[in-house]
Amino acid sequence: MWVIFTASGFSNSASAQEDIKKSLQQKIRKHKESNKSQRDTTYVNLLYQLGMQYAQYNLDSLLVISNESIKLSKSMRYPKGEAQGYIIEGLYYSNIGKQDRAISYFKKSVSLAIINSETNLLLESKIKLAAEYKYKEDYANALKHYLDAIEIAKIYNNEVYLSKCYLNISAIYRVQKEYEQTISFLSKSLEINEFSNDEVQVGKTLNNLTACYIEMGDLDSASTSIDRAISIFEKVKLDSWLAYAYELKGSIHTKKGQYNQALQWLSKSEKIHANIDKGRYKIPLYNNLAKTYLALKTMIRQKITL
Repeated sequence: MWVIFTASGFSNSASAQEDIKKSLQQKIRKHKESNKSQRDTTYVNLLYQLGMQYAQYNLDSLLVISNESIKLSKSMRYPKGEAQGYIIEGLYYSNIGKQDRAISYFKKSVSLAIINSETNLLLESKIKLAAEYKYKEDYANALKHYLDAIEIAKIYNNEVYLSKCYLNISAIYRVQKEYEQTISFLSKSLEINEFSNDEVQVGKTLNNLTACYIEMGDLDSASTSIDRAISIFEKVKLDSWLAYAYELKGSIHTKKGQYNQALQWLSKSEKIHANIDKGRYKIPLYNNLAKTYLALKTMIRQKITL
């Protein structure tokens, strides 16, 4: 029954993501057929939306889209599109582990966004840039750019990005095991998201709260938050965050010594990861799977010995 359930759930989730991509591809095709794409900002904006979809599933296409977006935007003098292209290109290099190149593209996007007063794009670029510094374990620079983004978001009353900043900055404190600060920023993010009824951001915040609670050893709080997160991500069909939620659920069972249950949840996460082109997020999953298999093998040996 479990195998049937997970296969069906994954199929629905993948199908939802595929529908979004097909809709964007259809719109882009219509623009190309109209022969207006070379001077149409709508076309360039659609490329950006498609690129953000490909960021998880198809890195080769991501690079093609970013190059086309940058080239077209330069030719039509559309700095917003050029900045969007740099974000997509930065994501490509980020996802293949080339942090320095990713940082250079995110910096280009930041500069263009500042010059052309594109506030949302500036905030998006700042968050991506900060995250890249975090991947490099350069926490001072990561913190600087997150704090910059928080101040900008406050000035423009942009609660969507303010919430994202709080969510992302909490990860820096969590890595450094400053759990009180971590929970403080996550609580701020959760409060904003619940007030605005933003289910996706609520789910993301709950995932991060769960990870923090697991590290603190508060497994009861972790269980409560992750169950709520899973119900959200299964409903909205957001693959990458659902995979992470399943992994966290498995980790809770591992911590409790419930290895069979842990394996079920980790395997569900692995099924989704098979269709996600983000290697860095597979590493902790495989580490958890390895620990769980080892624990199960040890239990079997002990029973045989007895």
